[in-house]
Amino acid sequence: MNRKEKQKSHLDLIEVLSKNDCPVCLLLSQDEFDLLCEWVGESGPEDGATEKRERLLDSNGFCNYHFWVFSKICGMYGNAVMSIDQIGKILNIPGFNGKGNNVIALLKEHFQNVRCPVCADIKEMESAYLEELISLLNEEENKIKYAQGDGLCLPHLMLLSEKKQSGPLFQFLIERGCVQMEKIKADAVNLGSKRHPPLSWEQTKNEKRSGSRAIKKLIGRQGHNSSALWRQHDK
Repeated sequence: MNRKEKQKSHLDLIEVLSKNDCPVCLLLSQDEFDLLCEWVGESGPEDGATEKRERLLDSNGFCNYHFWVFSKICGMYGNAVMSIDQIGKILNIPGFNGKGNNVIALLKEHFQNVRCPVCADIKEMESAYLEELISLLNEEENKIKYAQGDGLCLPHLMLLSEKKQSGPLFQFLIERGCVQMEKIKADAVNLGSKRHPPLSWEQTKNEKRSGSRAIKKLIGRQGHNSSALWRQHDK
């Protein structure tokens, strides 16, 4: 991350510290969309073999999740171009002639070697955001903002623990994490107690969002698969 990108991540993180969402997940969701839009922008038949398309070919395509997201934001012509590239690569695998069990072995090898470029870029951004968050929270003003929101999701809290496992800052994050979960739980309980009129008219915005906030706190953003939680699960 260059100096300009680091300054932007610094300002972006400050802006979302007090949100009722994981600040890192919020930024990564927007980054992910922006990255996929860049791929869409180079998927036209007139673009030819661009550096990005060559990178995608070398990576054996996107992961399942990013292929489907890409397809939803890309037009039918862009999807067709990407399909030509990826299917063409498989058909050109040496020994892939449509005969015998060797075809299945070659397919397995191909898909086992998928290195989704969006996942790779997101993982780098994720690490940079966590490093920047550690730096930001050394300032009392930013700690106050962080305490006002829902804080890091549990996967990102675990991932951050790999960078900083001790000291007052890490203890602050653990304590705030417990307080934030208690707050989400209380909002969910209140929502249940206000299920019927006239109490339902008194439901707050945070209470109405308590279910989605709890899911985000527990497992992070949708499609998020590079966190400590899932890496431990895959071992």
